[in-house]
Amino acid sequence: MSKKIICITTVIVIMFVSFTGCSVKGTKRDLSSLAIVIGLAIDKNEGDSQGFETFGDEQARILMTAQVVRNDSVGQQGGSGQGADSAGKGDVGKPYWNVEVVGGNLLEAIRAATHVTNRSLYLAQNQVVVISSDIAKEGIAKYLDFFFRDHETRYDVSLIIAEGNAGKILATESHLDNLPAQDLYKLINSQKRDSGTPDCTLFSFIRDYKTEYKSALVPFVRVIEPKEEQRSPFLFVAGSSIFVEDKMVGILDEKQTRGVLWVSDRVTDGVVALDFDGIAVSLEVINSKGSFTAEYSDGKIKVKSKVEAKLSLGEYQGQGQFDTEKVKMLEKMCEEEIKKEINEGFEKIREKSADVLGIGNYFYRFKYKQWQKIQEDFLEMYKNANMEIEVDAQIIRTGSLLKPIDANSGGKNE
Repeated sequence: MSKKIICITTVIVIMFVSFTGCSVKGTKRDLSSLAIVIGLAIDKNEGDSQGFETFGDEQARILMTAQVVRNDSVGQQGGSGQGADSAGKGDVGKPYWNVEVVGGNLLEAIRAATHVTNRSLYLAQNQVVVISSDIAKEGIAKYLDFFFRDHETRYDVSLIIAEGNAGKILATESHLDNLPAQDLYKLINSQKRDSGTPDCTLFSFIRDYKTEYKSALVPFVRVIEPKEEQRSPFLFVAGSSIFVEDKMVGILDEKQTRGVLWVSDRVTDGVVALDFDGIAVSLEVINSKGSFTAEYSDGKIKVKSKVEAKLSLGEYQGQGQFDTEKVKMLEKMCEEEIKKEINEGFEKIREKSADVLGIGNYFYRFKYKQWQKIQEDFLEMYKNANMEIEVDAQIIRTGSLLKPIDANSGGKNE
């Protein structure tokens, strides 16, 4: 057989294999057959939403809200998410549809959505999973099991806890984006600029959950409803929810959260605001390094934390020459402020028996002999653990101004 015939035969075989690849029954999936989900919310079932549940008793059923992108809205630009011609159409005029379905578990609810929408829910593009605080207090691990088994889901999806109803979060219109779920996803990621909220994905939560004694911090979101009628509600992401195993046991505010993040080496940006003898001063974090070690002696656990922060003078609302002495004083005040944040954050997680820093894991990895002695009583010892804090803050930039902007008393010649 000549080489030419062999080549032609090979090309024909490849063509037949390629052409039959999409002809297998049930494998063809185009955009018109999918309902692309970009946000998922999980609540307790307390209403009369549509459901066709077959598993679990009525009290255990959940209300799943899936935010689906309308195909004809893909690529649209806008602010509030409603087109100019959507007036009077209700939610039909929006670029998304919040599909609400009741089920005994998450997979059942997703499949039950076929009774509501004529397309299969497609989760590969999902960006956020929002869980109500009521469910979080009872445990969320069983609801996350689905995401680690299904072939369409991703592990890097952002996880966030909602104050009250989670579905309400996905129904709160964005002022800047067409899609509330997309707005929430961007809002979560923008927190890195302030370091007042932790970054948490499905994977990082399960990693901490599966690590003995390790606890997680999960971002916290609430809906703010202004008193003025002309102002629309908006989402507010700040602080974090404290988890012990898979149950939410408390909340940290922004400064307490950052206190924990300082030691965890997770502060990438932010502003340290100071009161410098009645003068408002803001120092911007350029970079920081955080670490800790732990020791066990005389029946007590002692944690030594160290934070190094490099900062820039972002604002100084005072008068007079800004000299080296003032820089040193501000550095000292900044160190005390960071220590305060660390103390408050550590006291709160210690009070809740939440080993967010991973002190138990530190003993297990680096001081195993000590760990064998304290393992059984670790949580009790952790409640009484002491922390020694060392902070080194350096102001390495003072901005473009050589003097405060009002140093010459409003422009008068001196």
